[in-house]
Amino acid sequence: MVSKKIVRITTGAPLPLNADAVVMVEETELVQASKDQTLEQIVRIKKGVQVRENVRLKGSDIAKGEKVLGIGTEIGPSEIGILASIGVSEVLVYSKPVVAILSTGEEIVEFNEIFPTENPKIRDSNRPTLIAALKSEGCKVIDLGISGDKYNFFYSFILFFKKKKKKKKV
Repeated sequence: MVSKKIVRITTGAPLPLNADAVVMVEETELVQASKDQTLEQIVRIKKGVQVRENVRLKGSDIAKGEKVLGIGTEIGPSEIGILASIGVSEVLVYSKPVVAILSTGEEIVEFNEIFPTENPKIRDSNRPTLIAALKSEGCKVIDLGISGDKYNFFYSFILFFKKKKKKKKV
């Protein structure tokens, strides 16, 4: 590159040989273009420019040996961008658990169920609370509802959901 000359580069591109600063296009004004309007021939720079202005040296954003993401970090768009910037395409991850919630007890009824006062029951408030808490943490929740607490009934209930799950896969 020759002194007092400009070269258009895109964000993140390497500097041309002998270039020592970058001026953002927003800080320039096109004075003259080629006849076909494809080349800038004369450009006015609206402000003073310092050596190394808007120049980021290779590796200056992340130091060698620096931990980029820690254990337990949730992987989202920003984290994928960071990993891509250092050339990492695969990382060991664990998915959030799938949790099945089942309330048990002959006396338990749905929280919104109306029941006669002569046959008092207990509204199921634990299951909706646990479901909401788990979902707020990003877990997938399977609501198994309410089961009686007698062994045969409980066992039949689990088998029913196990079969129901198999039917969904077919």
